[in-house]
Amino acid sequence: MRRIERQAYKWAMKMADDPERHRAGLERWIMRSPEHLIVYNRVAREMRLATWSAAQLDLRPADARAATGRPFSNSGFVWAIAVLASVLAASSAAFLVLRDQQSPGDAIISGAPIVAQSWSSHANDIRRTRLPDGSVVTLDRDSAIAIRFSADRRMIELSRGRVRFEVAHDTSRPFVVQTPGGSVTATGTVFDVEVRGTVRVHLMRGSVAVAMAHNSSANGDTPVRLVPGQKLEFASRQQAVMPVPQAALANDGRWLSGTMSFEDMPLGDIIAQTNTYSSTRISVSEPRLLQKEMFVDLDIRDADAVARKLAVLLDLTVDKSQPGKLVLRPR
Repeated sequence: MRRIERQAYKWAMKMADDPERHRAGLERWIMRSPEHLIVYNRVAREMRLATWSAAQLDLRPADARAATGRPFSNSGFVWAIAVLASVLAASSAAFLVLRDQQSPGDAIISGAPIVAQSWSSHANDIRRTRLPDGSVVTLDRDSAIAIRFSADRRMIELSRGRVRFEVAHDTSRPFVVQTPGGSVTATGTVFDVEVRGTVRVHLMRGSVAVAMAHNSSANGDTPVRLVPGQKLEFASRQQAVMPVPQAALANDGRWLSGTMSFEDMPLGDIIAQTNTYSSTRISVSEPRLLQKEMFVDLDIRDADAVARKLAVLLDLTVDKSQPGKLVLRPR
């Protein structure tokens, strides 16, 4: 178990025992690194105390909902100790899902002004939304976020998909995007974050600091800072090597418009990307065609136009005889 995880377990148990006594110390520990908040929230979930211990500092994840029921009791503390022991023995535990207990926009706890909302996009559309702080988010297909804004922080949890963040400048309230593999912290900037197996961050403007929650390299506690034009990809699971920022490709930021430039890209990959944005599926009658490499600009949100253009370039025909299917066949 990593040092930060051990510390997070200790803090969670201290908060379960005496929150008033340990509140200030936990706040100082949380502020030392964006990763501390991520790990603490994960530990609280594993201990099934997310709706209680994390709420003591207003740190529950963006999709956590209002805690109800009786206050924490001594018997609950004994139970928490048992849970912690089982977690330490097994080195893992199931996440507690709290998404459906409160309607979007409802206040979570009393005290400082809190905004909690969630948004999602369907499989074949893109959704653009302005957040309460003036930031703008654009959700790619099949994406979901939940936000929790308070007086001193703007927390966004990206559970799946890809989102373009255009962040309103506010140095007093860091803008933190949490993912299964880590967090991205900014104050005012434009960047993409994608969660599809791995986590990908692409910075267009400003600067961001990326903290990876599962990195076990020697400098794993040090956030990676990106400059405009860089991207970083890392795993949502344990990794031994610190990822290195790379130069972003021209296509990396074009998903909003739908126009993609494919250079020496196999036809099979082009078809796969197009099919993710349409209920009309493109396929080929002969598998050998999938290996043909293409050099072409396409609007992948228009499956019919993509099929027609590919047919012209490869001297194929488009078979539309089956509803919802476009089959490329040799002449």
